[in-house]
Amino acid sequence: MKKPEILKLVFVICLCGFGLSAMGLGTLIYLKKKEPLPTDPHNTAALTDPNAQTAENFLLSKKIAPFTLIDQSEQEFKSDQLTGKLWVCNFFFASCPTVCKNLNIEMGKLQSEFSSDELSLVSITVDPEKDTPQSLANYGENLGALKGQWFFLTGNIDDILAIGQNLKLGLQKQTHTERMVLINREGKVAGLYKYDNLKDQKDLRKEIKRLLSEVSNPTDEK
Repeated sequence: MKKPEILKLVFVICLCGFGLSAMGLGTLIYLKKKEPLPTDPHNTAALTDPNAQTAENFLLSKKIAPFTLIDQSEQEFKSDQLTGKLWVCNFFFASCPTVCKNLNIEMGKLQSEFSSDELSLVSITVDPEKDTPQSLANYGENLGALKGQWFFLTGNIDDILAIGQNLKLGLQKQTHTERMVLINREGKVAGLYKYDNLKDQKDLRKEIKRLLSEVSNPTDEK
């Protein structure tokens, strides 16, 4: 074989090898992008909807479906009793020593900043088997929860999960969103705010104050 032909053959082999390497690298990058993000067991329910990017927008102005649970005083609690009031809802379980505790500390800060006439707080357990009304009463007492303003709710797990389904939050036992949900006077979602995000917490307070400044004029849902 002549020298020019040998050089040409070597060039072709090298070119093919480079092309295969590029294809392999491209495949690895694609697969890497397709890998699911690691999940936090406390936050896997934050946005489990297949259209997660638009789930929060979907929730805004969504009407809360009526529910009935049991509060820390072992009294029946109907969501209808919050009609005409502003309230913030969160999900937790009492045996969680980290995220849930800090989340409820943030709820406690809201209690200290707004009166019971201005704002109600609703904390719903996702571990109702362990979180009995009595245990929730003790839990709330340790947080300084005020009777008539801050309600800790338990009940049938299916009823609790249904609330998550209604809100597209995908609740599961001991699995919940880290967001605090603001509900307006008409029982519609006014916003979702992460407990550990300073901007979110400032925005939550700003929105509460804005809604409090409005004259309450409930209208029928179209």
